[in-house]
Amino acid sequence: MLCKFRLFQPGDEPELQRMVAQFYLEDAAGGPMNREKVRLTINALGKHSTAGAILMAEGETGILGYAIIIHYWSNEFGGWLAFLDELFIDQPYRGIGLGTRFIEFIMQEYGKEIIGIGLEVAPNNTQALQLYQRLGFESDGYHHLLYLKK
Repeated sequence: MLCKFRLFQPGDEPELQRMVAQFYLEDAAGGPMNREKVRLTINALGKHSTAGAILMAEGETGILGYAIIIHYWSNEFGGWLAFLDELFIDQPYRGIGLGTRFIEFIMQEYGKEIIGIGLEVAPNNTQALQLYQRLGFESDGYHHLLYLKK
């Protein structure tokens, strides 16, 4: 299947909103996502492009998926890392290599600027875990904890 990867454009928002909602229904532990949070992400990364990017996978039939990349400096590893905050491929296009191609694109696109890519996988998402392990990702041995201000 022909597919290209590109930066998010404002006209992509309806499809991004739909896919983010689907991602959170299927996989994310935080529960349903709301449109305002997605809009905040769009605005923040639009104003601060060095902080990260929203990438779109586009094929002949339209938008096939998206990824949200966040950049940060790691003292531990001594360089810039890209955190793959979200990666989603729409249901009809799963299992045909688009996830692999998306990760390879990210590695190629950001490879000169970063020393690695980090990500989280829900414990029950064995398909995603297998994909990432096949691409060389390994567990860092740490538990990720989060404190959110209430």
